[in-house]
Parts: sequence; C-alpha cells; structure tokens
Amino acid sequence: MIVTEHFVYIHTSRHAGSFINNLLLEYLPSAKMLRYHGQLRDLPAALRFLPVIGLVRNPWDWYVSMYFNYQAKRQYIFDIVTRGCEMPFTESVERFLTLGDDTAESIATRRALTDAAPSTLAPDIEPRRRRPGLVKQQFGEYPPGKGYYSWLLEQMHTVNGTLTGHFVHFERMREDLPGLLEETGCPVPNAMLRQIKTAPPVNSSFRKPDYREYYSPALRDLVAEKDKSLIEQFNYTY
Repeated sequence: MIVTEHFVYIHTSRHAGSFINNLLLEYLPSAKMLRYHGQLRDLPAALRFLPVIGLVRNPWDWYVSMYFNYQAKRQYIFDIVTRGCEMPFTESVERFLTLGDDTAESIATRRALTDAAPSTLAPDIEPRRRRPGLVKQQFGEYPPGKGYYSWLLEQMHTVNGTLTGHFVHFERMREDLPGLLEETGCPVPNAMLRQIKTAPPVNSSFRKPDYREYYSPALRDLVAEKDKSLIEQFNYTY
C-alpha cells in the first residue's frame, strides 16, 4: 500500500504491483510505502479521505500467473494448498477455487493455512510470511463458494463490507493508468508517462501468453462459477 498526497494505491498480488510501486516511488515525491500488500482496512483513519486506486485482472489469467509465479517462489500459501508445490496446474487451481467448500480436504487446507499464517503483519515477521498480506483470522473466516482470487481482491479492497476503489483493468494498465492518476489530481510528468507506456514488465510469470491454453472446459467453468460475481462486476469473459 502506497500513500501519496493525491491517492492511496493498493497492491494486490499478481497485478503489476512491482511495476506500479517502482513507478510511484520514483516519480511522486509524496509517495510513501506504508506496507507491501497492505490492505485498505488498515489505512490510518487520518488518510481515509484520499481516493483509492487499484487494479483488477481477468480471473482465468490471474490463476495462470499465480500458479507459475507462486510455484517458482515456493510461496507459503501455494506450498500448503498444493502440498509442496508439486501439483499440476489443473489440480492446483481446483484446490484454490474450492478452498471455501465444506469438504474434508478443503477444511483441512484452511486449517493448515490458518496455522501457518501470521497473526499480524508486523515488521518483525519474515517477508515470506508477510506476503501476500494475509493473516490467520482471514483464513479462519474464509467464506463458502468463493474463488480464491475474488476473495483475495476483497481482502485487499474491502472496508465495512464494501469493495472500495477506482479500478484499472490489468489488461489496459498502460492505456488507462495515466488517466486514473490525473483524475485524482496527480500530475503525470512526461518521463512517468513514457515509463508507463514503454518500460518492460517487472516480476512477470514464465508462462504461455494465452491463458486459455491451460484450461480444460471443466476448469474454465469452475472459475466462472466460483468467481462469478467479480467476472460480472468487471465485465470479464473467457
């Protein structure tokens, strides 16, 4: 979470966050990192008047990016859900999509995540467990029927039960981010604009460019079911 004099930026995992963090900290003198993957609910009360910006991503594409990035990093949540980062794509994503289901497997996985997650995100918690910014209580309250991506975005952007923020679609970040920044009153210098338009991606996943190559019809439909609300709200299609 980065705070500037014009807005608050929420960095949800696998949303070009490293790129945007670097951009804001380089070009905006008032930009300050409050916490990597900080959640909006933790924003100090004195700063809650600021507009909130963030990104949203096609869920089918997000799961592909998540799988290859988290597997390579052995991210601890992925490690637990996939039993050691060894499961193939389809089985791994199925387990993330059904994490809230009332099956023995999902209940045991949620319990393991609750046990492993930190109680707080204090600076003395090792970085591997501070990211992507989730704590025990959140896993203990995981709702039924909701896909992990939808749930994660809600954890990052929800205040008093409402998903809050002005969102840019990840797929149009380079085209739409400058306009969103300007809407908050933030000046966008030419050098910053050039970097948005032309700088290479940061922390990209090593995967095929077309996410559809990874999906069976059944897995495609499971994403459509579990992330239905987000898909409809942000007009995504397969």
